[in-house]
Amino acid sequence: MEQVRWLEGLGADLVWFTEHHFVDDGYLPSWVPVASAMAAVTERIRFNTDICLMPFNHPVRLAEDLAVLDNLSNGRVEIGLGMGYAPHEFRGFGIPKSNRVSLMEEGIEVLQRCFTGEKFSYNGKRYQFEDVVITPGYVQEGGPPLWIAAMSAAGAQRAARYGSHFLPQGLRQDVFDTWVETMKTDGKDPADYRKGIIR
Repeated sequence: MEQVRWLEGLGADLVWFTEHHFVDDGYLPSWVPVASAMAAVTERIRFNTDICLMPFNHPVRLAEDLAVLDNLSNGRVEIGLGMGYAPHEFRGFGIPKSNRVSLMEEGIEVLQRCFTGEKFSYNGKRYQFEDVVITPGYVQEGGPPLWIAAMSAAGAQRAARYGSHFLPQGLRQDVFDTWVETMKTDGKDPADYRKGIIR
């Protein structure tokens, strides 16, 4: 908590959390409680993930957690999503790694519907819901800003298709350039979206 107060005092804008499981190297298996504690001792700094592993998070439960954090922080939460890559994490949760694309895509679609604040139903391959509405509502209109990470051209196209901010990881021509081209093809201006670059 001292570090985040210090960062806010320096004028930092954003704290990023990285979700990983079953490793002992400083990653967080559960970032929402930490962000909530930090929100309680700060006033301005925002909180985001690079990344929250969508296949290991039920999208409705994640939407509820984000709604609570959005209220506790007075609208200072964002969410960066990725599909994961580490075989030991999928084994640890008993989820076939081959399901990660569908869990990611359906998770994004469900979150986007949750963020509207309206009642919705969903009938996918992995998730089926009827008459779901997230309470409490979100402080930020439209819910927390959504970021999607990608390590491949297919992931970059996915991020563009869902119209999210972008967390490119990998070769520029394979990932970032593909995202820009797909955004333009879909009639979206890449300049309207934020990009997170790891240096």
